[in-house]
Amino acid sequence: MSSIFSGPARALVVGGTSGIGAAIASNLARSLPSTSKLTVAGRNKSSVDDLISQYPDTDFQPINAFLMKDVKRFCAEYASHVRSSSSDLKEVDILVLTQGILTLQGRTPTAPENIDQKMALHYYSRMLIVRELEPILSPKALVLSVLDGKTSNIHDSGVKWSDLDLAQPGSYGVPAAARHCQAMNDGMLQAFAERHGSEGRTFVHAYPGFVSTPLLTKNMPLYAKLPMKLIGAVMSVPPETCAERLLQGSADVHAKGRGNFNIDDKGREVQKTPATKEQMDKLWEHTWGLVDRQ
Repeated sequence: MSSIFSGPARALVVGGTSGIGAAIASNLARSLPSTSKLTVAGRNKSSVDDLISQYPDTDFQPINAFLMKDVKRFCAEYASHVRSSSSDLKEVDILVLTQGILTLQGRTPTAPENIDQKMALHYYSRMLIVRELEPILSPKALVLSVLDGKTSNIHDSGVKWSDLDLAQPGSYGVPAAARHCQAMNDGMLQAFAERHGSEGRTFVHAYPGFVSTPLLTKNMPLYAKLPMKLIGAVMSVPPETCAERLLQGSADVHAKGRGNFNIDDKGREVQKTPATKEQMDKLWEHTWGLVDRQ
C-alpha cells in the first residue's frame, strides 16, 4: 500500500454497510495501522456489528443520504465527534463515498426535497459531505467517490446544463441520470481540488466494474432479476477484490500529489479532458443552490 496507509489515520466510509462500501470498510479496518479510527455510515447498523466486534476502533453512525437535511445533520454531528475525540486523530484522512442504488425506475423524487433518489445518492449527497467535512479534512486527505470514473464525460453533449438535476418534464431517464451523475462527479471533484490551492488533498472518481453485490438484483423488476444473476455469476468480481483494487489505485494516484484523478476497475489511472472553468462554475452554483434550499 501507499504511504497514506502507513501511519495511523481516521477514515470515514459512507454507504459502508453493504456491497462495495462494506468491502472497502473491511479492507481499511484490516489494513490501517493500529490506533487508526474508522467510521462506517449508513442506514443499517446490524450489518456492521461483526466488523465493530472484530475491530474496536470501528464505529457506526446513521445517515439517510437520500435527504440533504439529514446529510447536513450527520456531517455536523460527525465533525463534532471528531473534534471532541480523545484520540490524537482530529482530522479525516480518508473519506470514501459509496452510497448508491441500482434500479430501472423513473424519476423518484425525495419528499419533501424533490431530488431524484438516484441522483441524491450518486451525486448531491456526496458533494455535500465533501463540502461540509472540508474543515476537518487533513491537508493530505484522500477523497474517493465510487461511481464511474471510467466512462464519465463532463464534455458529453448529452449533459443538460440548463437542467442538471433533470427535474424538467421530459428530461429524466435512467441513462440520463447516470450520465449526469458521472459527469458531475468529475467536474465537482476537480473543482474541489482546484479550490484547495497548495494543500495536498487528492480527489478520486473510481469505476468499480461489475461487482457481485446485492444491488445487482435488489431493486430490479422480476423480469430483470434472473438475467442479472446469470450475468453476475459469469462476469462479476467479489466486492473484496474490487475494494482492494480501488484502494490500491487510489493510494497510487495519491502518491502523485494533490489534484483530481480517475481510476478504472483495476485501479489504473484514466486520463480525462478536464472540465472548463465555466463548467465548474455552473456545477458549483447549481449544486449549492439546490442543496442549500433544503
